[in-house]
Amino acid sequence: LGLLPHQIRGFLAHFQQTLMTGPSFRQCTACSPLVLDKWREEGNQFILKVCNEPSYLEDLTGLTEMHKEAALAVAEWDEEGGDNSGEDDF
Repeated sequence: LGLLPHQIRGFLAHFQQTLMTGPSFRQCTACSPLVLDKWREEGNQFILKVCNEPSYLEDLTGLTEMHKEAALAVAEWDEEGGDNSGEDDF
């Protein structure tokens, strides 16, 4: 199929498109080694698990844990006062 960019951005002023790429993400639910290996091992059973269990890919790749850690970090930051001003930014 050829090149598969992460994004395609267009610029009307120049009538051109730019293909954006970036480094691979080890927790990618599409192309991480964990996902590809599991698909190769289990085949259609893997696809059924993914379709029937909404959080399966996130659990497999570690995204669930990453989200929990991020939420905990935000909660801790909020408890510490965060921006230290006590006022709205407006």
